[in-house]
Amino acid sequence: MADSAAYRRLISSVIKLLDSNNYHESARTLEKESGFVFNLGYFEHCFVTGLLEEAEDYLAGFLPYIHENAYCVNVFFELNWQKFMDVLDQGDRIEARRILDEDLRPFERYQPDLIVSASELASLEDFRTHEAFMNYGVPEEERRERLEFVRTNLEANPLLDGKIQYDPPAPPQA
Repeated sequence: MADSAAYRRLISSVIKLLDSNNYHESARTLEKESGFVFNLGYFEHCFVTGLLEEAEDYLAGFLPYIHENAYCVNVFFELNWQKFMDVLDQGDRIEARRILDEDLRPFERYQPDLIVSASELASLEDFRTHEAFMNYGVPEEERRERLEFVRTNLEANPLLDGKIQYDPPAPPQA
């Protein structure tokens, strides 16, 4: 389209129309596919409530390369670490090992002892017996505590400059 500002306004209007008519999934898809509007409220809702795969998929529509900059690394690491902690909390050490091997391994270059430390946690019957995690509480509350760190990294990321929308979250379609 010749006038990108007009095109952005059009996309934004369509997103608002979709949301107002309860087509939330379509609105989130258009946000992600257009790359014009990052709905921070929606992302935060997914993060806090444990819809971490959905949060990661949404984020990847705007930040396709986890190693693009330090802000991307921090947010993608936090998403994957929270997935790891959630399955440990559920006692699923097999899934924890899969997340460790597939999702956390790319971050080893930033934290060389990550795999060893996370493997130690995954080997424990109850990760809360590890001195660093004795005070680990309910996963949703732990994610809520990490939310400010995640939000700060999203807001500082130049790849999201001018795209972050602060509207209240639309409920995700489960």
